[in-house]
Amino acid sequence: MFSTLTLPSLDAALPPVPDWLASCRADALRRLHDAAPPNSAAEEWRYSDVDDVELEGVAFGAGPGPSVRVEGPALDGVTVGAASGFDDPAGGSVAEALASTLDDGDPISLVSLVGLSDPLVIDVAPGRTVAEPIRVTIPVGDGIGAHTAAVVVRAGANSDVEVVVSSDGDDVESLEIVRIVVDVASAARVRIAEVCNVGSRVRRISSVVGRVERDASLSIAHAALGGAATRTRFDARLVGRGASGDLRAVYLGTGDQRHDLRTFQRHEAPDTSSNLVFKGALDGRSRAVYTGLIHVGHDARGTNATQSNRIIKLSDDTWAESVPNLEIHHNDVRCAHASAVGPIDEDQRFYLESRGVPPEVAERLVVAGFFEEVLGAFDRSGEGGALRSTVNERLGAGA
Repeated sequence: MFSTLTLPSLDAALPPVPDWLASCRADALRRLHDAAPPNSAAEEWRYSDVDDVELEGVAFGAGPGPSVRVEGPALDGVTVGAASGFDDPAGGSVAEALASTLDDGDPISLVSLVGLSDPLVIDVAPGRTVAEPIRVTIPVGDGIGAHTAAVVVRAGANSDVEVVVSSDGDDVESLEIVRIVVDVASAARVRIAEVCNVGSRVRRISSVVGRVERDASLSIAHAALGGAATRTRFDARLVGRGASGDLRAVYLGTGDQRHDLRTFQRHEAPDTSSNLVFKGALDGRSRAVYTGLIHVGHDARGTNATQSNRIIKLSDDTWAESVPNLEIHHNDVRCAHASAVGPIDEDQRFYLESRGVPPEVAERLVVAGFFEEVLGAFDRSGEGGALRSTVNERLGAGA
């Protein structure tokens, strides 16, 4: 996806930002220039179609970039605004959070920082419970260009908040780069719902990176239904004892769509737990690859981690790869992973058709039931009904 991406030169004049962000952005740009070009021989790109998506002519700063709209309750103890408006962001968690994955060599992390303007920060004070979801809408940028946006969620100790981040807009040819960074303090509870339902000519790169402290929890629900090509990285770092993470995603491919998903469940402290459930369905000539890693550190005694990715192929012309991995450095753990790629369950289809359900409707019903375990995670935020309708419409549209 990046082989023909035009990067700014190291001395290019990018849009002005605060000094702390300019330093982080310049560091990312240097590393990206030094990085080897994407190729299928590298583990990072081994299962990805690095040459299939042409981005020639796309350049950072070529368009105005998206603005960010925020909806939600106005409550004491909840502050929403540009990072530059917060006191001493360079010494706080905003700069640290944005730079937290620079050293892991992930090109998505680097690309998402280049050209980034002032991030949106949602800051929840300790002890505050936010009853209604905070909604962030990132419209698709107008015209060919690399448009970047970042959302930083900081949840104080014993707080509770849900944030819905959605991308929408016209079907224009553009590259959207979205980065969500979550900092969850002790005993806090954070839920992130991300919905990608963009037009068929939009390419989208996104990453969700979370750091979870003692006895805190982070839940991430992701829906990838639109776009010409998407590449998404999820990184849950469980750094405090008793921390937990829940990652759920649904992805639907039709036509020539491409979905590329990478997940990291990082257990760095004792008695942490994580659960991952990803489900995909592919029709037409669409393609999908999932690569996941459960990493258990030397100090992560008592870890309990599961990982499951299942894909239904609705057409013989689709292609899918599922690559779960375990890296365990302690013997007192419980870890499991599961992976399956195959056609629709013929017994379920036959059951429905034997009761008079037309074949095309039966197929949609089977897929809808297959997705329900993940789509149910969006009901609390109010997004579930719309997502179910979108899945039904896209499946009904055929290949």
